[in-house]
Amino acid sequence: LKLQFLYFIVGPRGKVHINKMVRIDLLCLGTGKASTHIYHGEPSTGFVLIQDGEPVLLMGAGLGIVRSCMHYCKQVPDTLYISHNHSDNAGELPLLLSVEAGKGRRKKVIAEPEVLQRILQHRLAEYHESIGLSNRKLSDLADFSESPEGVSTPITSCLSIVPYRSQHSERCFGFVLYYMDHQILGWSSDSGFEMNYYRQLATAPVLILDARQTGSYDHAGFAEVTDFELQLAQESDVQGEQRVALYVCAYGTQAEMPTTPQALRIGQTLVLLDDHQPSMPVVPAQTPTTDYSVPVNQQPVTPRGGIPHNTPQSYAQPHQPHASKQRARSPGPASLASPTSTRRGYGNDHAQQRSTDIKNLLSNVCVQPQQSLH
Repeated sequence: LKLQFLYFIVGPRGKVHINKMVRIDLLCLGTGKASTHIYHGEPSTGFVLIQDGEPVLLMGAGLGIVRSCMHYCKQVPDTLYISHNHSDNAGELPLLLSVEAGKGRRKKVIAEPEVLQRILQHRLAEYHESIGLSNRKLSDLADFSESPEGVSTPITSCLSIVPYRSQHSERCFGFVLYYMDHQILGWSSDSGFEMNYYRQLATAPVLILDARQTGSYDHAGFAEVTDFELQLAQESDVQGEQRVALYVCAYGTQAEMPTTPQALRIGQTLVLLDDHQPSMPVVPAQTPTTDYSVPVNQQPVTPRGGIPHNTPQSYAQPHQPHASKQRARSPGPASLASPTSTRRGYGNDHAQQRSTDIKNLLSNVCVQPQQSLH
């Protein structure tokens, strides 16, 4: 029996609202670059978002991510977010959707409209040939959902994302994650150093950035991120605010993990929100393991409070209630940029055309019925 712990809030006019106590975790599935899985066997960069012990969002389906997700979570979440159409973020998507749909577990794929169109037209092109062999359409393979830039897209009843475009040669979107109307995570996906983009993401208390030893247009360098972290820390100190907890990923194999800036490692968990426990100090990073197939025996970092737990297996355990609760700072989605941002946005006519193109793809392309295609 899974217990749901409740707390009460007195709202406007004395009305009492009943809310579930929530814990949000982020599990790192991989830190690889584009070639890491092919040459070294470690997974591409990817994450699983976990709400109260249940995996709710897979962030990326790059090479090696499905195996890592099954290893730690024993399942693939029902919802996937694809930031861009490179192999290190979408390489396993076709087979993943085919196998899961064949087992009756049809997934939901969320992406920015033009990214979604590229996925349907190019990434899933291997299924277009089946149009003459089946009466089913591509939309039967998964639920494909648009997530426009600057617009809130719900993930669960209390979690949502607002995508923003990164600096990358392939059209790519990271996002800010919200719990209700509170920002709790900024994630860059693949991106070079771009100050305005970083500032949008850094409104959240936890920030995860793509970084490499040597920076380029497509990927920030460690030195650039370190300087940005120092700038954020100085601003927070002057304003008397808590510092943003910044981590890097997508740096390559575990052996390539930097000491500065602080890097995530495979199997590591960040506690983004914990309504059940009192605030705790940040847990220092520990020595990584180079064998990601072996469960990592470590405590997750707790950047904003909450009691860490030890392994992904404990996700199935119910949390214990506690009187104290945590709330993140910062305004809600209403204060964010509009979906047609002048920096990188498109007009309404362009957006409507993309939606029409996606609908045409979903209605014209078919896949095999009721079973995996591979």
